[in-house]
Amino acid sequence: MRKTAFVMALVVAAFFAGVPPALSSAVGAAVLLIGRTLEPRELYDEVDWGLLVFFIGLFLIVGGAEKAGI
Repeated sequence: MRKTAFVMALVVAAFFAGVPPALSSAVGAAVLLIGRTLEPRELYDEVDWGLLVFFIGLFLIVGGAEKAGI
């Protein structure tokens, strides 16, 4: 929790220092992700695979409908 608050404070400070918001938040997110100590098996268990497949199908259908002009 402390690490997250520290990185968030740095991101806000970078924003006020004139760093583009996308860059500062991307760097902050990368720092938090690199600093995690999570086993890959734990990560795979947390993924909602059904929801992921749903969104893949949704994007495919919407993309096809746009291409067809519907």
